[in-house]
Amino acid sequence: MYKRLALLLLGLLACASLALAADWSQFEKRLDDWQGAREVSLSGGIDPLADTGLSPLIDLLLEKGYALLPGDAAAGDGLILERHSVGGQDMVLLKRTRDGALLARRRLTVPAAPVVPAARTPSAPAAAMTPLAATVPAASTRGKAEPARNLLEPRPLVGNEAGLLPLADQPRRLAVWPAAAADGFDLFLLYDDSLRQFHYDGRQMKETARFPSPAKVSRALYLKAADGDGDGRPELAVVWAEDVIGVYQGTDSHLHAFMARPDGGSLVAASDNLKGYLAYSQGHWWLQQRGGHKLFLDQAARLEMKNGRFAAGKAQPVDRWLYDHADWPPPSQRVAWNADGRLFLQNRQGAGAAPLLLDFGRYEGPPVFVPLESPQYRSGFSRQDQILSKRLPLPRRLVPAGGALYSLIRGRSPGLPLVGNPTGRDRLVRIRVAGDGLQADEPYGGVEAFIQDFDLLGEGAAPRAVLLLNEKEDGRGAAYLALQEPQ
Repeated sequence: MYKRLALLLLGLLACASLALAADWSQFEKRLDDWQGAREVSLSGGIDPLADTGLSPLIDLLLEKGYALLPGDAAAGDGLILERHSVGGQDMVLLKRTRDGALLARRRLTVPAAPVVPAARTPSAPAAAMTPLAATVPAASTRGKAEPARNLLEPRPLVGNEAGLLPLADQPRRLAVWPAAAADGFDLFLLYDDSLRQFHYDGRQMKETARFPSPAKVSRALYLKAADGDGDGRPELAVVWAEDVIGVYQGTDSHLHAFMARPDGGSLVAASDNLKGYLAYSQGHWWLQQRGGHKLFLDQAARLEMKNGRFAAGKAQPVDRWLYDHADWPPPSQRVAWNADGRLFLQNRQGAGAAPLLLDFGRYEGPPVFVPLESPQYRSGFSRQDQILSKRLPLPRRLVPAGGALYSLIRGRSPGLPLVGNPTGRDRLVRIRVAGDGLQADEPYGGVEAFIQDFDLLGEGAAPRAVLLLNEKEDGRGAAYLALQEPQ
């Protein structure tokens, strides 16, 4: 009896696995909404007859009236179906032909074939289940460390929404710097444990250097590249947080900040641990400390060079956090976030015009936890019910370029927990001065992903935007890189 129950359970699990493998609801929605030519070019070595893992999708395409074309026959206004192997995991992508925009993606599972019990004696061994397609590495390669290469599938970065590059791991912040080559640039990605440098040559990207955190850290907070000494090479401000959790003390984010610079094909530290916030403002690097029970102190120190390394100079009084405003010409003005999450033009004596009435959407940057000086209580007065610290997120990035200011609009929603799917698009916004106030427009197209961070290439009126994207709002999903040209 127990053997029969076991066989029945295995059969049910196999059927469930096959049912999950046949779930192509995301592709079906895209196919139903498609208004272009009903032609699909099969790329990436897809064979509609031999590729059994894609049989449900092939049948779906034919049922929807799509013509399947070989990979060398490009569908001018149609779609492209590609299959890739990323880190030992097969993945299928649906793209637009005209610009390469990603419309749908799905990881291919390996459904197990249902077990059919054969007539055998009680001592005969059970028949082994044979997978339909092998997607795991060979046994000889399991457990081995992968090479230090972040981009799994280098591909050209072209178009306004095209050229997505899948990224390994989960980078949190980015910064870019023009390279000597006409079409290239250097890319710096900040992870929770390291800073990594890549080079893009107009065709592909490769990792060139890595800077592990010299301190014990928990999360990446901030990254900025600028040339403060005028030598044509970038300096990099890197800030991590170490979350120290006490049972009855709450969470306390200790800041670890370093200046780094490229040097002979590597990234080297250019300062000691400065233990504060770092930012580039008015042509100089600045350091602002966090208070014991405050997000920031009302003073900041300009960094100075001492024996070839950055060190904090004399502290000066300031009235704002380094991260909640940006420089604006003339030097007596700045653009700042107010308490309602809106931008307004302000002079450095404190007076400001009416805020920009633009909904920037709900956005939360990486948080800093600050212990409360006096614990608060949710209800009652039990020790276990105390609120011991505040969670204060960093504001979204403000990037001045070409006489304008660029920021991020969170137009994408994560959907309902467990049952909802993300909807909407994130996009960049350009802010300009209009009389005594501000006006905004959107020079770049929206993307169907969460923009984690961005930076700009070029100082003119139409810089290129480099986007760090993620499938999940908290940055713990699949990560991508994209390059956008202004519309």
